[in-house]
Amino acid sequence: MHPLAVGAIIATFVIMDAIVVWAIMRMVGQTMKRLGQGHPPVEPEPDAVRREFQSFKIGIVNLGYSIHVAVDPSYLHLYPSLTARWIGIKPMSIPWESVQWKRDTRLSGTHVRINGTDVYGPAWAMKLAARP
Repeated sequence: MHPLAVGAIIATFVIMDAIVVWAIMRMVGQTMKRLGQGHPPVEPEPDAVRREFQSFKIGIVNLGYSIHVAVDPSYLHLYPSLTARWIGIKPMSIPWESVQWKRDTRLSGTHVRINGTDVYGPAWAMKLAARP
């Protein structure tokens, strides 16, 4: 095969990969924007429980261990790690009244609904949403 043909094939694959990565990042950004809509960050109470690098799945997007969490009686505070901030995820404080508990799952964490978006997160953080 001619070296120029090989270069063209490689360039095509690199461009296609870049487009796919861009589309995924855009989808993550839009999902997170919808989730945090109307929930600007507020300062957690002094006795809030905090844990870093927690795993969340939002909609069909798995954010892995890229969210820092603080939980107090009033809010679920979500703070993106540096990597998550690079793709446009903003901090948010979601009042517990906006969190609708769905169920515990063995594999995906606790399932809740926030602003019409399915969210799966660590049980320790989501347990306040289960109150009657």
